[in-house]
Amino acid sequence: MEEISIVVPVYNSEKSLANLFNELKKALQNYEWEVVFVDDFSLDKSWKVLSKLKEENPQHVKAIRLAKNYGQHNATFCGFNFATADYVVTIDDDLQYLPVEIPLLLKTLKKENADLVYGIGNQQQAAYRKLGSKIFKFGTKALEDGIGQGSSFRLFTKDLLEKVVKHNQHFIYLDELLYWYTENIGFVKVTHQKRQAGKSNYNAFKIFNVLKNTTLAYGKWPLKFMVYGGSFFSFVSFMTGLYFIAKKLIFGIAVPGFTALMVSILFSTSLILLCFGILGKYLMNVYVLLNQKPAYSIKEMR
Repeated sequence: MEEISIVVPVYNSEKSLANLFNELKKALQNYEWEVVFVDDFSLDKSWKVLSKLKEENPQHVKAIRLAKNYGQHNATFCGFNFATADYVVTIDDDLQYLPVEIPLLLKTLKKENADLVYGIGNQQQAAYRKLGSKIFKFGTKALEDGIGQGSSFRLFTKDLLEKVVKHNQHFIYLDELLYWYTENIGFVKVTHQKRQAGKSNYNAFKIFNVLKNTTLAYGKWPLKFMVYGGSFFSFVSFMTGLYFIAKKLIFGIAVPGFTALMVSILFSTSLILLCFGILGKYLMNVYVLLNQKPAYSIKEMR
């Protein structure tokens, strides 16, 4: 019988956890299975609910509580280290993705002989979340040769899991991390429904922060922008300078324009400061890596 580990990052989801577990139990009757719940330092009674689920289902539930809030991807990564089955599934705690479609992901993985399969649905989310997601996925595809699509509903092999858990970095973005180790990726359409309880824990600020951190942790295009953009503007500035010198020396025409001069100086200074800011962030990432800041810290387990 095939073995499946389901990793569920949990944050403020006390109202949906029992229903989620029941749906998982129904969907996985024909498999050997376990659920690894990782409570990302919830502020509600999520941990109490998880503790009860563990007491009632000791063979099927692992409950982990983190010492602080690390974010969805870090919490999921924590769960990877406790998954033991032949296949690993990640799914959200809000029942927007349906556990009953886990066998569909496994079937697709086997049919396509893939290492990783994403369940792709028509997302029932706020407009700003859809827009931010589309911009980010387009950016990773166009600028970094990334996946270009994906979701938090994934299934992948134990072999891929063993490679991923060796990763050692504080900031985790799972889709890029998984893509480092395989391009053998499949996709299948699944249902994505509205939340049954509560509201999304992501707001516009958090989404922007994830985009920024992911770009600077995994992306090379800011550095490419500095190299190629800096070279381009340096060339333009050099040619403009030659033009003004030629007008003065050959035609004796002095170029007036205090405003144009100030605009040019301010633009150049702004570009330099932007580049320094990008370099500063990269140096900060190196500092965090060298000091071995952990991706997560566990407070307790059940």
